[in-house]
Amino acid sequence: MKWLAGIALVIWATWALTDTTHTLRWKLTIEVETPQGISSGASVLESSFFEQSGVVRGASSKLLGQAIFVDLGDGNHIIAALVHGERAQLYDAIAALPVTAITGAGWGWSAYQELSRRNGSLTGNAELRPPLIPTLVHFLDLNDPRSARVLDPFDGSFETALGPGYRFNRATVEIVPTSWSPFSKNGLYGETVTRGIEKRLPWLKVIKGYLSGASGCNRNTELCLDIGHFLRK
Repeated sequence: MKWLAGIALVIWATWALTDTTHTLRWKLTIEVETPQGISSGASVLESSFFEQSGVVRGASSKLLGQAIFVDLGDGNHIIAALVHGERAQLYDAIAALPVTAITGAGWGWSAYQELSRRNGSLTGNAELRPPLIPTLVHFLDLNDPRSARVLDPFDGSFETALGPGYRFNRATVEIVPTSWSPFSKNGLYGETVTRGIEKRLPWLKVIKGYLSGASGCNRNTELCLDIGHFLRK
């Protein structure tokens, strides 16, 4: 019977130390002005927030989904990576993006507290302003992960990289329905998490480490893109 007591203790300790408390499903949409009009792309993502109630109280988060691929025609594209910052250095903040954009709360513990105050419920939408706009990436060659470049949405980088008439238009977030029934997996109720970016970026299936091919990267001075910036499972 001692082993039963041990199992019960482990289960209780796991429950006491980590509580999955809130999950949001949300859509991130990117719009780009082109010579032919507005082009847009969107992804449905899922953020889960966990309270760490052990020795040090705090919160952590997990993100599921993929980066937003905007097909601009004529072989052009923009990808909104699952990260913030001009060097893609703010990796964890993206999970709290809908909470931050809609309520004004910070990320991490602040986002968790805001959702707790709302009993885990959040509705609405918001247009993103700097610094909440995700890192926008363009590949000189989609088949070469080392050709990634970050484009600033407001300094003329779009026209420099893509040509005259290409400009960032806007980015928005929207809370979408979530269902825990089996039907949600088949898209019959609620929104499903977007998948399939590997068809656009086939190297996601095989690449290891950083897109640059380097074994290390200094996020304070370098662009440190890796597969987690494009796909979270």
